[in-house]
Amino acid sequence: MKHRLKALAVGICCLAAAPSQAQNLIPNGNFESDTTGWALAINNTAAAGAATASMHSAAAAHTGSFGARVQVTAAQGSSNNWYIQLKVPSDNVVLSPNRSYKLTYWVKSSIVKTYYGAFQVKLESTSYQNLTVSSGWTQGQAQASTGDAVTTPLVMQVSLGTDTGTFDFDDFVLEDIGPSKGPATIAFAAKPAWETGIYRNLFTEYGYSQAKSDEKVASTFNQLFFGDSATQRLYRIVPGDTTKAFIDATNYVLTEGQSYGMTIAVQMNRKDVFDKLWKFAKLHMQQKSGDNKGYFAWKVASKSPFTPEDVNPAPDGEEYFVTSLYLADKRWGSSATDGDMQNYKQQADSILTYMVTARTTLGPLVDPASKQIVFSPAGNNPFTDPSYHLPAFYKLWGAFASHNNALWNAMADTSVAFFLRASNKSPYGIMPNYANFDGSAAIYPNAQVTDSGDNAQRAFRYDTTYGADAHRTPMNIGAWWNWFQTDTNTHTVSDKFLSFLRAQGGATLKYNQVYSLTGLPCAPSGWTPGESQVGSNAAAVLASRDTANWAFVRAAFDQPTPSGQYRYYNGMVYMLALLHVTGNFKAWGSPGMILQTGVESKPAVSAPRSLLRGRELSLSGLEGSTVRLLDAKGRVSFTSPVVGGKARLTLPSRGLWIVESARSRSIVTAP
Repeated sequence: MKHRLKALAVGICCLAAAPSQAQNLIPNGNFESDTTGWALAINNTAAAGAATASMHSAAAAHTGSFGARVQVTAAQGSSNNWYIQLKVPSDNVVLSPNRSYKLTYWVKSSIVKTYYGAFQVKLESTSYQNLTVSSGWTQGQAQASTGDAVTTPLVMQVSLGTDTGTFDFDDFVLEDIGPSKGPATIAFAAKPAWETGIYRNLFTEYGYSQAKSDEKVASTFNQLFFGDSATQRLYRIVPGDTTKAFIDATNYVLTEGQSYGMTIAVQMNRKDVFDKLWKFAKLHMQQKSGDNKGYFAWKVASKSPFTPEDVNPAPDGEEYFVTSLYLADKRWGSSATDGDMQNYKQQADSILTYMVTARTTLGPLVDPASKQIVFSPAGNNPFTDPSYHLPAFYKLWGAFASHNNALWNAMADTSVAFFLRASNKSPYGIMPNYANFDGSAAIYPNAQVTDSGDNAQRAFRYDTTYGADAHRTPMNIGAWWNWFQTDTNTHTVSDKFLSFLRAQGGATLKYNQVYSLTGLPCAPSGWTPGESQVGSNAAAVLASRDTANWAFVRAAFDQPTPSGQYRYYNGMVYMLALLHVTGNFKAWGSPGMILQTGVESKPAVSAPRSLLRGRELSLSGLEGSTVRLLDAKGRVSFTSPVVGGKARLTLPSRGLWIVESARSRSIVTAP
């Protein structure tokens, strides 16, 4: 079962959604005129003669005729990378108070490497960004903001002393992208988005333009799904089979990433991406037999034959699979295409059936007594994971599912109450990675205990602290309130936790990646917030009444898209959060969306006609290529081909049976 701790680094590479038309504040940013303003700085006598540069090089052009080439012939070591620096012209750049600035540029290198702290932007304080370079052109970016007064000069420089190699640069653009201070008010919509179909965009409420908001979402999606293969992209087409794809989670495919990818794809209206991800998950991750039948192996190899590393399920994967499939049905409609692979609603209904079905050695994914999602179906002492609680999703299931609708609605209410209980277990509203059903931190025997190396602040247990898993919980709370607005305690939970982070991180929000429930930072202080935190905490502002929390929205806008080694988890969570923050995570098929679009989802196919003689069942009026027979617990007994819309089945025994084909579902009882 999954548990993780990452040194969540801040990446800086992204692909722009469209060419920027904003004014470039850097003179001669494209190196076309001459070498004005550019310089190679050797900052220590130890590096004398260790590098050369040409600031008007035809060999280094990305666009136009010229670029800059720096050749490092003697490495200075990572701690001395600042010995050799490319200085970006800034003497004539005038900055204004309370504004956000974005720098983009293009770079390629003779080596593939991530440089930690390689890029330095200094406004009111020094901000270090990471740069991942490769042999192809990569667009880097960095963002920073000014305060009430601009008291220090702008400094921009690239530190290159770590390794020997050739570095080419071109097309530096510095632009003013909007305000750095949020508005004086913060207000909720009069009615929830589920009813109105109107979803808040916190970026535009903050003061950024709609165009900049759209560009942020599009560029993040484009980088994570279609960027540089070595340093940016996570979306991979299966070699030799272009009908399937997976999200690469560092040499493994996880149900977490696969289902997140599907959810992102349906919100970005990318049916092609969705169908490829779903086909891989259905064929290579969902178990066909044994006690795990119907569950998805949470971790499989990313190379053929895609062997499961662990056949047990991670319930959050199932939750996102179900939700993305219902949304796909509502947005695009279901069909019997590809052996019912695109019968999205039926597939979602089937997964939900498996989720509530107990097995010989495994429990269900929903604890029947507490009506809460479990961390794992294995073991005699089930507990939960606060970040697995997705009440907005449960309410959606209650509206769209074909069975157990009362249970799904009850789970939503239970999760909202759980958030308040768990928040109250900490004086600062900090929720742990794993929790008991009463909200208290759960002790998981297999949880790792780590000190994070020599620079750790203190040793900690993964299960009882706020860490990588728990980074997602604030986003779930914000999404719930934005969609339904049914519990006024929700904003108190969000504000309590965000207030704590502001107090820890100061004006620059440099809070820690791991905290104990008593508010003690655990990870090294140099571990600045991971992108998963930055995105999730901005989404939490959807449920906030405190105007000071606009700072989290600005941080999410300023955050470069993750790249390099840790881009999988950070990138996927950050992308989901961006969709929530910008109003692009929509409940397709909800009353509000029908009101806004004027289009209702594709109607369900009517139940097939059936004739039962003894235990011989004749069916007609079927869609799809196969018909499935399920027992009363939703377990598939067998399948049979559909020919000309007809099929014949022999019921194995007396009792209640469920017949499914394409998007139709009917119940028959054998005497």
